[in-house]
Amino acid sequence: MNKMLFACAVCAVVLIAGCQSGPENPGTEKNKVYPVELPEKPLSDVIYEDSFSAVKNMKAGVNLGNNFDCGSYSEDQTEPGWIIKWGDGTPKAWETAWGQPVITKTVIKAIKAQGFNAIRLPVTWIEHLDEDDNIAPEWMARVKEVTGWILEEDLYCLVNTHHDSGWAKCDEKHFEKYKDRYAKLYEQIGNEFNEFGEKLILCGTNEMVNDACGGDASREALLTAAKWNQLFVNVIRSTGGNNAGRNLMVGAYCCAGNEDNLKYLGKPQDNIDRHLILELHNYAPMDFTWSKESWLPNWKTEWRPYMETNLIPDISRMKKYSDIHDMPVVIGEWGTLSRRFPGKNDDGSLKYEAITDEEGAKFTEFFISETYGKYGFCSFYWDTAELLDRKTGEVKSPLMIEGIMKGCAKLEAGL
Repeated sequence: MNKMLFACAVCAVVLIAGCQSGPENPGTEKNKVYPVELPEKPLSDVIYEDSFSAVKNMKAGVNLGNNFDCGSYSEDQTEPGWIIKWGDGTPKAWETAWGQPVITKTVIKAIKAQGFNAIRLPVTWIEHLDEDDNIAPEWMARVKEVTGWILEEDLYCLVNTHHDSGWAKCDEKHFEKYKDRYAKLYEQIGNEFNEFGEKLILCGTNEMVNDACGGDASREALLTAAKWNQLFVNVIRSTGGNNAGRNLMVGAYCCAGNEDNLKYLGKPQDNIDRHLILELHNYAPMDFTWSKESWLPNWKTEWRPYMETNLIPDISRMKKYSDIHDMPVVIGEWGTLSRRFPGKNDDGSLKYEAITDEEGAKFTEFFISETYGKYGFCSFYWDTAELLDRKTGEVKSPLMIEGIMKGCAKLEAGL
């Protein structure tokens, strides 16, 4: 199964299942067990735009998916992954492993030309660490190069740890085992990227789950998600410089926005006000956005009014969390997976049924109208060459992009 499809499936299960038990709010107590403590006060005088301003200013974003997030690692692996075994060891071997071309300035400029002003850069780091958890210089340089290209275009850039959730999981066992590795990983990232200005936003975990793989957002899982978030904030703030006043993004368990998850997630402690952002993902409504599978018997290719009704409570929950914790929300992933993963017939052949641009545009306009247009929450479309050709920058879904921009315009027009 495509690894992005699997990650989304995990998130969808959590969104539906909810939590099995509710812990105390993990954001209310100061944790003393981390390898890096949060500095008592900022280590420099740098203070960038606050998190609410940044999220509103980002407007609409897109993911450069299946490039830097490619990997072949699993936690219990006893030998090198297939990219290491079959690749030539260069950054390009990973960047192109899942079928995308290397990222170029051309595609970044094309994204900007369509009205997007923010790019999320998913990055998987684990196969680029040596035995002492040092990041390979060539990989760091390549990620930093593309980050620089994005920022040179005056776009916001989100850099995260993506499929590293295979080892950094939401349970106490994995936290204790890997907290030092995680701290060292983000200390290196923080130091290396410190020179960039306020439009770089560093992000912590991505869709981190426990060994149950999303189906059991237990008390322990929710508490541990909060601990990973706090560790991330502590490490980045401890690098000082621009990172002392930078906006940082943290994630819920599996980046899922179900009610109990948000109720018990809490908010990390910080030494600067209003410079944290919560990342959530949303691939609803599944009977429209998902691929046509047997477990979705009522799959639709047309956008229906009831789908809007079903989405509104999800987004309202995000707004409620934001109000309670004085912390804005970014939807780091959303989109129409049915266009890329159309499902298979019993004989294994592809169904080749997918939504049209016209129907997709109804979805994109409503989603952005409801998230950005109503609440000012930026959303990043998960794109693996559905919206734009990743080699030429050619627009492939003009109506869907138009729908996104119409949704953004509603906030700007005060509608």
